[in-house]
Amino acid sequence: MVFHHYFEIFVVLIPPLLVLKPLAQSGYIGVELFFTLSGFIISLNYLDRFRRFSTREYANFLWLRLARIYPAYLATLLGLLALVLIGRHLGIPFNRDDADLYSPQGFWASVLMVQAWGNGEAVWNVVGWSVSAEWFAYLCFPLVALLLWRIRTPWQALLTAALVLAVCLALHLSGWLGEFFPFTFVNLLRITGSFVAGALMYWLYREQVARGWNWNFLTLLLGLGLPVAACLLMLAGLTPFLTIFMMPPLILGLAYSQGAVARLLAGRVLLYWGAVSYALYLTHFIVRMSLSKVLLPERFVGTSLLLRTGVLMTYLLVAGLVGIALYHLIEEPGRRWMRRWRPGNHKASALKDRNS
Repeated sequence: MVFHHYFEIFVVLIPPLLVLKPLAQSGYIGVELFFTLSGFIISLNYLDRFRRFSTREYANFLWLRLARIYPAYLATLLGLLALVLIGRHLGIPFNRDDADLYSPQGFWASVLMVQAWGNGEAVWNVVGWSVSAEWFAYLCFPLVALLLWRIRTPWQALLTAALVLAVCLALHLSGWLGEFFPFTFVNLLRITGSFVAGALMYWLYREQVARGWNWNFLTLLLGLGLPVAACLLMLAGLTPFLTIFMMPPLILGLAYSQGAVARLLAGRVLLYWGAVSYALYLTHFIVRMSLSKVLLPERFVGTSLLLRTGVLMTYLLVAGLVGIALYHLIEEPGRRWMRRWRPGNHKASALKDRNS
Protein backbone atom coordinates (compact mmCIF):
# COMPACT_ATOMS: atom_id res chain seq x y z
CA MET A 1 0.00 0.00 0.00
CA VAL A 2 2.93 2.35 0.63
CA PHE A 3 4.09 1.73 -2.94
CA HIS A 4 0.52 2.27 -4.18
CA HIS A 5 0.15 5.65 -2.45
CA TYR A 6 3.71 6.88 -3.11
CA PHE A 7 3.88 5.90 -6.76
CA GLU A 8 3.06 9.40 -8.06
CA ILE A 9 6.07 10.71 -6.15
CA PHE A 10 8.25 7.91 -7.51
CA VAL A 11 7.33 8.75 -11.12
CA VAL A 12 7.82 12.51 -10.72
CA LEU A 13 11.29 11.97 -9.31
CA ILE A 14 12.34 8.91 -11.33
CA PRO A 15 10.27 8.87 -14.58
CA PRO A 16 11.51 5.44 -15.80
CA LEU A 17 9.64 3.92 -12.83
CA LEU A 18 6.49 4.53 -14.86
CA VAL A 19 6.94 1.00 -16.21
CA LEU A 20 5.77 -0.20 -12.78
CA LYS A 21 2.43 1.61 -13.14
CA PRO A 22 0.34 -1.59 -13.54
CA LEU A 23 1.84 -2.96 -10.32
CA ALA A 24 1.23 0.30 -8.46
CA GLN A 25 -2.34 0.67 -9.70
CA SER A 26 -3.17 -2.86 -8.61
CA GLY A 27 -1.65 -2.29 -5.17
CA TYR A 28 -5.03 -1.67 -3.58
CA ILE A 29 -5.78 -5.41 -3.64
CA GLY A 30 -3.21 -5.74 -0.87
CA VAL A 31 -6.04 -4.83 1.49
CA GLU A 32 -7.92 -7.97 0.41
CA LEU A 33 -4.82 -10.07 1.03
CA PHE A 34 -4.43 -8.60 4.50
CA PHE A 35 -8.04 -9.36 5.43
CA THR A 36 -7.76 -12.91 4.14
CA LEU A 37 -4.74 -13.33 6.40
CA SER A 38 -6.58 -11.63 9.26
CA GLY A 39 -9.51 -14.04 8.99
CA PHE A 40 -7.10 -16.97 9.15
CA ILE A 41 -5.17 -15.66 12.17
CA ILE A 42 -8.22 -14.58 14.17
CA SER A 43 -9.76 -18.01 13.63
CA LEU A 44 -6.50 -19.67 14.64
CA ASN A 45 -6.41 -17.77 17.93
CA TYR A 46 -10.09 -17.56 18.84
CA LEU A 47 -12.24 -20.18 17.10
CA ASP A 48 -12.16 -22.64 20.01
CA ARG A 49 -13.42 -19.94 22.38
CA PHE A 50 -16.56 -19.53 20.28
CA ARG A 51 -17.63 -23.16 20.07
CA ARG A 52 -20.52 -21.83 22.12
CA PHE A 53 -21.33 -18.15 22.34
CA SER A 54 -20.49 -16.48 25.65
CA THR A 55 -21.13 -12.80 26.31
CA ARG A 56 -18.12 -12.66 28.61
CA GLU A 57 -15.84 -14.32 26.06
CA TYR A 58 -17.15 -12.02 23.34
CA ALA A 59 -16.47 -8.92 25.44
CA ASN A 60 -12.98 -10.22 26.25
CA PHE A 61 -12.32 -10.92 22.56
CA LEU A 62 -13.40 -7.43 21.52
CA TRP A 63 -11.28 -5.82 24.22
CA LEU A 64 -8.20 -7.76 23.13
CA ARG A 65 -8.75 -6.81 19.50
CA LEU A 66 -9.37 -3.20 20.47
CA ALA A 67 -6.09 -3.25 22.39
CA ARG A 68 -4.39 -4.44 19.22
CA ILE A 69 -5.69 -1.80 16.82
CA TYR A 70 -6.91 1.23 18.76
CA PRO A 71 -3.92 2.87 20.52
CA ALA A 72 -1.95 3.46 17.30
CA TYR A 73 -5.13 4.25 15.38
CA LEU A 74 -6.31 6.90 17.86
CA ALA A 75 -2.83 8.43 18.21
CA THR A 76 -2.58 8.75 14.43
CA LEU A 77 -6.02 10.34 14.21
CA LEU A 78 -5.21 12.86 16.95
CA GLY A 79 -1.89 13.66 15.30
CA LEU A 80 -3.68 14.29 12.02
CA LEU A 81 -6.18 16.53 13.82
CA ALA A 82 -3.30 18.63 15.15
CA LEU A 83 -1.76 18.91 11.67
CA VAL A 84 -5.07 19.94 10.11
CA LEU A 85 -5.74 22.59 12.78
CA ILE A 86 -2.21 23.98 12.50
CA GLY A 87 -2.53 24.05 8.71
CA ARG A 88 -5.81 25.93 8.87
CA HIS A 89 -4.34 28.42 11.34
CA LEU A 90 -1.43 29.06 8.98
CA GLY A 91 -3.66 29.15 5.92
CA ILE A 92 -2.10 26.00 4.49
CA PRO A 93 -4.79 23.38 3.75
CA PHE A 94 -3.50 19.92 4.56
CA ASN A 95 -5.37 18.51 1.58
CA ARG A 96 -7.03 20.10 -1.43
CA ASP A 97 -10.33 18.56 -0.25
CA ASP A 98 -9.74 19.89 3.26
CA ALA A 99 -13.31 20.96 4.07
CA ASP A 100 -14.96 17.71 2.98
CA LEU A 101 -12.25 15.32 4.10
CA TYR A 102 -11.76 16.79 7.58
CA SER A 103 -15.30 17.47 8.78
CA PRO A 104 -16.30 17.25 12.49
CA GLN A 105 -18.79 14.50 11.68
CA GLY A 106 -16.11 12.48 9.93
CA PHE A 107 -13.76 12.95 12.86
CA TRP A 108 -16.18 11.55 15.44
CA ALA A 109 -17.13 8.71 13.12
CA SER A 110 -13.41 7.94 12.85
CA VAL A 111 -12.97 8.05 16.64
CA LEU A 112 -15.70 5.41 16.93
CA MET A 113 -14.28 3.45 13.97
CA VAL A 114 -17.60 3.48 12.12
CA GLN A 115 -16.62 5.72 9.19
CA ALA A 116 -16.76 2.80 6.74
CA TRP A 117 -20.23 1.75 7.84
CA GLY A 118 -22.14 3.68 5.19
CA ASN A 119 -20.22 6.94 4.88
CA GLY A 120 -19.97 8.17 1.31
CA GLU A 121 -16.20 8.60 1.11
CA ALA A 122 -13.05 7.94 3.09
CA VAL A 123 -12.55 10.69 5.69
CA TRP A 124 -9.68 12.01 7.82
CA ASN A 125 -6.93 9.39 7.72
CA VAL A 126 -7.93 7.98 4.35
CA VAL A 127 -6.58 4.51 5.13
CA GLY A 128 -8.62 4.40 8.33
CA TRP A 129 -11.67 3.04 6.49
CA SER A 130 -9.98 -0.38 6.42
CA VAL A 131 -9.50 -0.31 10.21
CA SER A 132 -13.20 0.51 10.52
CA ALA A 133 -13.93 -2.49 8.28
CA GLU A 134 -11.63 -4.66 10.39
CA TRP A 135 -13.49 -3.63 13.54
CA PHE A 136 -16.74 -4.59 11.82
CA ALA A 137 -15.27 -8.01 11.00
CA TYR A 138 -14.30 -8.49 14.65
CA LEU A 139 -17.82 -7.62 15.77
CA CYS A 140 -19.15 -10.25 13.36
CA PHE A 141 -16.63 -12.95 14.29
CA PRO A 142 -19.06 -15.01 16.44
CA LEU A 143 -21.19 -15.43 13.30
CA VAL A 144 -18.09 -16.46 11.34
CA ALA A 145 -17.24 -18.96 14.08
CA LEU A 146 -20.79 -20.33 13.92
CA LEU A 147 -20.31 -20.87 10.18
CA LEU A 148 -16.99 -22.66 10.71
CA TRP A 149 -18.41 -25.00 13.34
CA ARG A 150 -21.16 -26.00 10.89
CA ILE A 151 -18.73 -26.92 8.11
CA ARG A 152 -18.46 -30.69 7.82
CA THR A 153 -16.43 -31.40 4.67
CA PRO A 154 -13.59 -29.73 2.75
CA TRP A 155 -15.90 -29.26 -0.22
CA GLN A 156 -18.30 -27.26 1.92
CA ALA A 157 -15.45 -25.01 3.02
CA LEU A 158 -14.12 -24.56 -0.53
CA LEU A 159 -17.52 -23.89 -2.09
CA THR A 160 -18.45 -21.45 0.66
CA ALA A 161 -15.17 -19.58 0.20
CA ALA A 162 -15.70 -19.48 -3.58
CA LEU A 163 -19.25 -18.19 -3.15
CA VAL A 164 -18.18 -15.49 -0.71
CA LEU A 165 -15.40 -14.32 -3.02
CA ALA A 166 -17.76 -14.37 -6.00
CA VAL A 167 -20.06 -12.01 -4.11
CA CYS A 168 -17.07 -9.78 -3.33
CA LEU A 169 -16.12 -9.75 -7.00
CA ALA A 170 -19.68 -8.91 -8.02
CA LEU A 171 -19.70 -5.97 -5.61
CA HIS A 172 -16.44 -4.74 -7.07
CA LEU A 173 -17.49 -5.16 -10.70
CA SER A 174 -20.96 -3.71 -10.35
CA GLY A 175 -20.08 -0.05 -10.55
CA TRP A 176 -23.74 0.89 -10.65
CA LEU A 177 -24.02 -0.10 -7.00
CA GLY A 178 -22.21 3.11 -6.20
CA GLU A 179 -25.39 4.98 -7.12
CA PHE A 180 -27.29 3.22 -4.35
CA PHE A 181 -24.69 2.23 -1.79
CA PRO A 182 -21.87 4.48 -0.52
CA PHE A 183 -18.36 3.63 -1.68
CA THR A 184 -17.08 2.62 1.75
CA PHE A 185 -20.16 0.49 2.46
CA VAL A 186 -19.49 -1.63 -0.63
CA ASN A 187 -15.85 -1.91 0.47
CA LEU A 188 -17.03 -2.98 3.91
CA LEU A 189 -18.88 -5.94 2.41
CA ARG A 190 -15.91 -6.78 0.18
CA ILE A 191 -13.49 -6.79 3.08
CA THR A 192 -15.76 -8.87 5.29
CA GLY A 193 -15.94 -11.45 2.50
CA SER A 194 -12.16 -11.71 2.33
CA PHE A 195 -12.08 -12.13 6.12
CA VAL A 196 -14.57 -15.01 5.91
CA ALA A 197 -12.58 -16.66 3.11
CA GLY A 198 -9.46 -16.51 5.29
CA ALA A 199 -11.37 -18.06 8.19
CA LEU A 200 -12.47 -20.91 5.93
CA MET A 201 -8.84 -21.51 4.97
CA TYR A 202 -8.11 -21.94 8.65
CA TRP A 203 -10.81 -24.64 8.80
CA LEU A 204 -8.98 -26.50 6.01
CA TYR A 205 -5.66 -26.05 7.81
CA ARG A 206 -7.15 -27.24 11.11
CA GLU A 207 -8.45 -30.38 9.40
CA GLN A 208 -5.08 -30.85 7.63
CA VAL A 209 -6.76 -30.90 4.22
CA ALA A 210 -4.23 -31.35 1.38
CA ARG A 211 -1.42 -31.47 3.91
CA GLY A 212 0.67 -33.72 1.67
CA TRP A 213 0.73 -31.36 -1.30
CA ASN A 214 3.95 -29.64 -2.34
CA TRP A 215 3.04 -26.38 -0.62
CA ASN A 216 6.54 -24.94 -0.83
CA PHE A 217 6.30 -24.92 -4.62
CA LEU A 218 2.63 -23.90 -4.71
CA THR A 219 3.19 -21.03 -2.29
CA LEU A 220 6.12 -19.74 -4.31
CA LEU A 221 4.05 -20.05 -7.50
CA LEU A 222 1.08 -18.20 -5.98
CA GLY A 223 3.25 -15.58 -4.28
CA LEU A 224 5.02 -14.67 -7.51
CA GLY A 225 2.01 -15.26 -9.71
CA LEU A 226 -0.36 -12.96 -7.84
CA PRO A 227 1.41 -9.64 -8.63
CA VAL A 228 2.21 -10.83 -12.16
CA ALA A 229 -1.43 -11.75 -12.75
CA ALA A 230 -2.57 -8.41 -11.32
CA CYS A 231 -0.26 -6.53 -13.69
CA LEU A 232 -1.34 -8.56 -16.72
CA LEU A 233 -4.99 -7.94 -15.90
CA MET A 234 -4.30 -4.20 -15.64
CA LEU A 235 -2.52 -4.21 -19.01
CA ALA A 236 -5.46 -6.09 -20.53
CA GLY A 237 -7.88 -3.47 -19.28
CA LEU A 238 -9.38 -5.82 -16.69
CA THR A 239 -9.62 -5.47 -12.93
CA PRO A 240 -6.80 -6.95 -10.81
CA PHE A 241 -9.49 -7.75 -8.27
CA LEU A 242 -9.91 -11.06 -10.11
CA THR A 243 -6.78 -12.22 -8.26
CA ILE A 244 -8.73 -12.47 -4.99
CA PHE A 245 -9.28 -16.15 -5.80
CA MET A 246 -5.51 -16.69 -5.54
CA MET A 247 -5.29 -15.20 -2.04
CA PRO A 248 -6.95 -17.88 0.14
CA PRO A 249 -4.80 -20.74 -1.23
CA LEU A 250 -1.74 -18.50 -0.84
CA ILE A 251 -2.54 -17.99 2.86
CA LEU A 252 -3.17 -21.72 3.29
CA GLY A 253 0.12 -22.45 1.55
CA LEU A 254 2.01 -20.07 3.83
CA ALA A 255 0.57 -21.92 6.83
CA TYR A 256 1.65 -25.30 5.46
CA SER A 257 5.04 -24.24 4.10
CA GLN A 258 8.23 -25.69 5.50
CA GLY A 259 11.91 -25.53 4.65
CA ALA A 260 13.28 -22.44 2.92
CA VAL A 261 9.91 -20.66 2.69
CA ALA A 262 9.22 -21.14 6.38
CA ARG A 263 12.74 -20.00 7.32
CA LEU A 264 12.37 -16.90 5.17
CA LEU A 265 9.07 -15.97 6.79
CA ALA A 266 10.52 -16.59 10.24
CA GLY A 267 13.51 -14.33 9.60
CA ARG A 268 14.12 -11.60 12.14
CA VAL A 269 13.90 -8.75 9.61
CA LEU A 270 10.59 -9.90 8.11
CA LEU A 271 9.09 -10.54 11.54
CA TYR A 272 10.07 -7.06 12.70
CA TRP A 273 8.64 -5.28 9.68
CA GLY A 274 5.55 -7.44 9.96
CA ALA A 275 5.11 -6.15 13.50
CA VAL A 276 5.69 -2.54 12.42
CA SER A 277 3.55 -2.79 9.29
CA TYR A 278 0.30 -1.68 10.95
CA ALA A 279 1.85 1.51 12.31
CA LEU A 280 3.51 2.14 8.95
CA TYR A 281 0.20 1.61 7.17
CA LEU A 282 -1.59 4.08 9.46
CA THR A 283 0.97 6.85 9.03
CA HIS A 284 2.40 6.57 5.52
CA PHE A 285 -0.26 8.66 3.78
CA ILE A 286 -0.10 11.38 6.44
CA VAL A 287 3.69 11.47 6.08
CA ARG A 288 3.32 11.84 2.34
CA MET A 289 0.87 14.73 2.68
CA SER A 290 3.01 16.45 5.33
CA LEU A 291 6.31 16.13 3.47
CA SER A 292 4.77 17.38 0.24
CA LYS A 293 4.25 20.77 1.92
CA VAL A 294 7.99 21.26 2.40
CA LEU A 295 9.51 18.83 -0.11
CA LEU A 296 7.30 19.08 -3.18
CA PRO A 297 8.59 16.52 -5.71
CA GLU A 298 7.80 18.75 -8.71
CA ARG A 299 10.38 21.27 -7.51
CA PHE A 300 13.14 18.75 -8.19
CA VAL A 301 12.21 17.95 -11.79
CA GLY A 302 15.27 18.57 -13.95
CA THR A 303 17.76 18.29 -11.10
CA SER A 304 20.42 15.59 -10.87
CA LEU A 305 19.44 11.95 -10.48
CA LEU A 306 21.38 11.83 -7.22
CA LEU A 307 19.34 14.67 -5.72
CA ARG A 308 16.03 13.23 -6.93
CA THR A 309 16.95 9.82 -5.53
CA GLY A 310 17.81 11.52 -2.24
CA VAL A 311 14.38 13.17 -2.11
CA LEU A 312 12.70 9.86 -2.83
CA MET A 313 14.70 8.11 -0.12
CA THR A 314 13.80 10.92 2.29
CA TYR A 315 10.10 10.19 1.80
CA LEU A 316 10.65 6.48 2.40
CA LEU A 317 12.99 7.01 5.34
CA VAL A 318 10.66 9.43 7.13
CA ALA A 319 7.68 7.12 6.53
CA GLY A 320 9.63 4.20 7.99
CA LEU A 321 10.89 6.15 11.01
CA VAL A 322 7.46 7.54 11.84
CA GLY A 323 5.97 4.06 11.62
CA ILE A 324 8.70 2.62 13.85
CA ALA A 325 8.24 5.43 16.39
CA LEU A 326 4.47 4.90 16.51
CA TYR A 327 4.95 1.17 17.02
CA HIS A 328 7.45 1.45 19.86
CA LEU A 329 6.09 4.55 21.62
CA ILE A 330 2.32 4.10 21.27
CA GLU A 331 1.15 0.84 19.72
CA GLU A 332 2.99 -1.71 21.85
CA PRO A 333 2.81 0.18 25.20
CA GLY A 334 -0.87 0.94 24.57
CA ARG A 335 -1.64 -2.67 23.74
CA ARG A 336 0.08 -3.94 26.87
CA TRP A 337 -1.68 -1.35 29.05
CA MET A 338 -5.13 -2.19 27.68
CA ARG A 339 -4.54 -5.92 28.07
CA ARG A 340 -3.60 -5.46 31.71
CA TRP A 341 -6.76 -3.47 32.36
CA ARG A 342 -9.23 -5.61 30.46
CA PRO A 343 -12.34 -6.82 32.35
CA GLY A 344 -11.78 -10.04 34.26
CA ASN A 345 -8.05 -10.07 33.67
CA HIS A 346 -6.10 -12.75 35.53
CA LYS A 347 -2.81 -14.54 35.09
CA ALA A 348 -4.21 -17.60 33.38
CA SER A 349 -6.00 -15.53 30.77
CA ALA A 350 -2.97 -13.33 30.30
CA LEU A 351 -0.84 -16.40 29.58
CA LYS A 352 -3.45 -17.85 27.25
CA ASP A 353 -3.81 -14.61 25.29
CA ARG A 354 -0.16 -13.59 25.10
CA ASN A 355 -0.05 -14.10 21.32
CA SER A 356 -3.50 -12.71 20.51
